[in-house]
Amino acid sequence: MDEIEHRVRELMRRHPELSDFVMAMGIAGIGFEYVDDEGNIQTDSLSLNHGDDKKFPEYELSYLADFIAEWDEYLHLTGSPMRIHTADSPIITDW
Repeated sequence: MDEIEHRVRELMRRHPELSDFVMAMGIAGIGFEYVDDEGNIQTDSLSLNHGDDKKFPEYELSYLADFIAEWDEYLHLTGSPMRIHTADSPIITDW
């Protein structure tokens, strides 16, 4: 779990538009903000265990998604709840 937290925080520091990493019940996902064509800030999310990491290579999400994919079957990583709102926010494991 420490390695996932480290990778999440590292990605969030490199890409401040990434936020709200959530992992629980077999799912891992991360949110991001972007500016739409009208100049409004929008939010969206990507599933890290369903190939969404490949849709936005600029976020380097494969760094995290590949690690989860490699070890989840053995360590059941996505079964352990974890939420990180920003790179420096406290980790939440009980909700």
